[in-house]
Amino acid sequence: NPNATDGLEVFDIMTPNGDGLNDVFVIRGIKKYPNNTVRIYNRWGVEVYGVKGYGQDGQYFRGESNGRATINGDQLLPVGTYYYTVEYTNASGKLQQLAGPLYLNR
Repeated sequence: NPNATDGLEVFDIMTPNGDGLNDVFVIRGIKKYPNNTVRIYNRWGVEVYGVKGYGQDGQYFRGESNGRATINGDQLLPVGTYYYTVEYTNASGKLQQLAGPLYLNR
């Protein structure tokens, strides 16, 4: 997408059902910016997933919670709309932010 900020393209639908398509939250181009933080929130604003270095060393959101609000870690999240924030330092050294909805379907 030539209009993507810093070459990042966020896919806002994921289907973690094991078919190999959209099984993780895809942010195309995020590997170019290893100094990043990705957070996923539920509809009440509770963080259900957060990681520094998203896309590095296999760190991807797979529809499982690693947030403090879950009783058991790595709990499968229900179908629904979540919200993401992405913070990264671009090639110019400027802190950038992206945010939007993410629909999770199984």
